Amino acid sequence: MKSRYFFSVYRGMEVDFQFFVNVVIALLTFFGGWVLKSLSDRIKENELELNGLKTHHENDLKEARQKVNDLALSLPEKYVNKGDFENLVKVVHHRFDRIEEKLDSLNAK
Repeated sequence: MKSRYFFSVYRGMEVDFQFFVNVVIALLTFFGGWVLKSLSDRIKENELELNGLKTHHENDLKEARQKVNDLALSLPEKYVNKGDFENLVKVVHHRFDRIEEKLDSLNAK
């Protein structure tokens, strides 16, 4: 009877090849489940971190937009509009032309 079984009796029960197959399958299933659980936990951690980054990114984006809006509103106070500058240049040139005309009229007399 020993030639039919790989191992001897364990507590009065004979151990055969099917028992080892069942143990190997059980171990593979256990470790496979453990790996899947670890992967699932890591995916959940990554999703939480991603949500945190999205929230942080949205806050940064709002802050950057506010800075751009504040800058756009403050530009007219700090700088001259191109059209206004051109009008000012025309006025100054007109005054210089009048001054030159007066100087020419004084030199001609």
